[in-house]
Amino acid sequence: MNPRQSGLLNAGGTLIVGSGYQRQVFAAAYARQREAAGAASWLTPKILTWSTWQSEVLIPALVAHGARQPVVLTGLQQRYLWQQAILASGLEEIRARDRSLLRMIQRGWQLLHDWRIPLARLRQEAMTDDTRLFAQWCDHYAASLAKQQWLDPATSAQWCLAELSARAVDDVGAAAHVLTPPTPLQAAVFERMNVRGTAAGQHGSVVACRCHDDIEELFQAVHWACATYRQFPAGRVAIVYPDGFTQLELLRQVLGRQAVTDGVAPVTDARVGDQALPPLVAMALDVLELKLFDNDWQLISALLTDDWPVLGARAARARLDGKLRDAGALNLALRDVRSHPDCVGALQPVRTLLDAHINALGEMPPRQSAFAWVQSFSRLLDLWQWPALARERGESHLLAQWQGALDRFASLGFVAGAMSAAQALSWLRECLAGISSATTASDTGIHLVSMAEAVHTGYDAIWFVGMSDTAWPPPSRAHPLLPVHLQRAFDMPEATPDIRQSHAKARIAAVMSGCDEVIVSWAERAGEAEQAPSAFAAMYTAREPEAVPLTAWSQAGTEFESIDDCAGTGIPPGSQVKGGAALLDDQSACPFRAYARFRLFAEPLEEPGPGLDASERGTLVHRGLQVLWQKLADFTGLLQTTPDALAELCDHAAGEALAHLERRSRRRLGRRFRAIERRRLGGLLLQWSAVERNRQPFRVMNVEKRQTVNISGLELTTQFDRVDLLADDTRLIIDYKTGRVSATDWDRDRKRSCQLPLYAIAERDVAGIAFAQVRQGDLKYVGIAQGDEGAGIKAIGDEWSARLDHWRETLPAIAASFADGQAAVDPAPQACQYCPYPGLCRIDDGADE
Repeated sequence: MNPRQSGLLNAGGTLIVGSGYQRQVFAAAYARQREAAGAASWLTPKILTWSTWQSEVLIPALVAHGARQPVVLTGLQQRYLWQQAILASGLEEIRARDRSLLRMIQRGWQLLHDWRIPLARLRQEAMTDDTRLFAQWCDHYAASLAKQQWLDPATSAQWCLAELSARAVDDVGAAAHVLTPPTPLQAAVFERMNVRGTAAGQHGSVVACRCHDDIEELFQAVHWACATYRQFPAGRVAIVYPDGFTQLELLRQVLGRQAVTDGVAPVTDARVGDQALPPLVAMALDVLELKLFDNDWQLISALLTDDWPVLGARAARARLDGKLRDAGALNLALRDVRSHPDCVGALQPVRTLLDAHINALGEMPPRQSAFAWVQSFSRLLDLWQWPALARERGESHLLAQWQGALDRFASLGFVAGAMSAAQALSWLRECLAGISSATTASDTGIHLVSMAEAVHTGYDAIWFVGMSDTAWPPPSRAHPLLPVHLQRAFDMPEATPDIRQSHAKARIAAVMSGCDEVIVSWAERAGEAEQAPSAFAAMYTAREPEAVPLTAWSQAGTEFESIDDCAGTGIPPGSQVKGGAALLDDQSACPFRAYARFRLFAEPLEEPGPGLDASERGTLVHRGLQVLWQKLADFTGLLQTTPDALAELCDHAAGEALAHLERRSRRRLGRRFRAIERRRLGGLLLQWSAVERNRQPFRVMNVEKRQTVNISGLELTTQFDRVDLLADDTRLIIDYKTGRVSATDWDRDRKRSCQLPLYAIAERDVAGIAFAQVRQGDLKYVGIAQGDEGAGIKAIGDEWSARLDHWRETLPAIAASFADGQAAVDPAPQACQYCPYPGLCRIDDGADE
């Protein structure tokens, strides 16, 4: 803050700034100056944004001089009226709710007034469908304002200028602004009110830094910022990035970690835009999203697993969540949840609370005003004791922000009529945008700010990152809803590259104002792309960067301990373990996966999906083929069955399979769904019977046979889908699959499928193994056999014995490695693609090192 600005505030004048962030910065700087001057207390300085200065200073002065008292709409009220304008033009409601479209429209409307362009000129020069549609929306919106004699932030400045032309107002007090540059409308108002801008102060030396790549540039900036702050802990240090900076998230992470390591002040991140809501606010919205019927299972799951003390034991709720997932319902009614058999004992609070919630929902009208919805929402949250929870967690500031959001939402009642619960929640979410758990950051410390937020904020030292020719000045982006030739005619800031560059130079000067040290950097390479310095960076002599280790925070004296955790505890010989052949599959694919699944019993939570999942469809095929071959018995029975009888038998097998699935999973399939699924499965079984007709004669010995196999001291319980007795009294073992399969999986050093090879060495007189790929549109046998078995099963002759010897050698070795506790993170190619344990093995943690 320069002497002119502080002198103005000391005399009770007003400083007009461009954003709320700038207001906070100037207020903190003023407080520092007063403390340095020895003041124990002082009046709050009048530091106001442009819109606040209008509403709190200029408009009251005009009203005092005889102007009518205007009603100025809030941003939320404006968006509602714009939405109505979009709906009136015939666009669907989903498009009308698009926040990005609403922001674009509001920005275009603001530009029209800031550059004093009449609506008649817009209508006259609208040349495209988009500009004509925008003009239509503007007419509808302007008519709504005129009908009620309302103003908004765009039209209020225009109204003030008109009133200032009609009457003399000179008692608003001294004022100055730091807007760079002011818009034509702002400039006209300031001229009438004798408000002058504060000139940019002088800045210290500027040094350019040429970095080899964009990653090195980030570490250079972070290293400099932390070193500068350690040297001057009372100073204000900033890393300023251009609009659209692609490495912002990485810069934020590196700066945060380095600041913690160096013990410097917390980083102030002045980013703007959409951010994730704090968890406590998200929990409140989950409560308000609850309906009597058709609640998404993820919503119910979130409520059951979140930390709600009013719901009782969290472990019991987690078990209920698991059972609801197992049931597979995508949408749940609240009464179905509260009536679940487990909602007794430890889960009685769940039943009690849901009863109260259901009663409260039943008392609400389907449509009501915004103010009435605020009362309804508050009653629901009181039932869940959410306000008390926020206070207990020490987040009373969130309660204050929540109440502010409710107040903004209630103000919709001024412009809107009755709305549904879904519409009310949509607008409430709009009001909650920007709510944050963060408290106001210290004025000192390291600041990470965009170029727009850094204007006139008075930093002591600044490092500009990303100042390459591709990033600064940013490319001109004319507003898409305004005619381009109209924007150029009025010299709007984004209309042409020349105008854009002129504004960029002014912004740079305003950022550097009063700064003692300035460094501007660019990277010669960003990824694979080569870059040159921007015109701003090229003005200064470039120096080579200092040698800064890329892992500076890991070399700050911290000692690390290395632990070899590639082996766990072994299994005593003769132990019976669960998993069957799948245990060998996982051990072969990655020893850690097998250890996590079958020793640590780490199973991911199931997620319901529409209809039947892949496992349930596989179960249907297995059961249907089991019933079918229990009736047919052998190859002769298949050939002797007439087509009509076979179709009837397949339909019967499908029905039996569906009934079995419903009994086993305790699910009730809808009548129509069951009929469709029975027709699909029956047709699939009938098509598969045609594949079986191409085989050599056989007799089905066993279906779904369970057997214990001893291998390397492990007792594995296995289940053969089917064993066929062939004409020469040898056996073919068959495994049903509903996905695509490959026989090459058996030949790899890291086998992908150990099941059939295990069965082959466990059974006697086995002469072949085969997958039965029962897949719609791709039905076939995939397998190998000693002799010619037909149906695409490959005959390998004497090589069959060599295959058996190879499996007798490799499969016990895989089992022995599991029994010994081998658990190295050593995935085979593509083994990680569908693995559910990346969070346990953390295989990607060192991928970038």
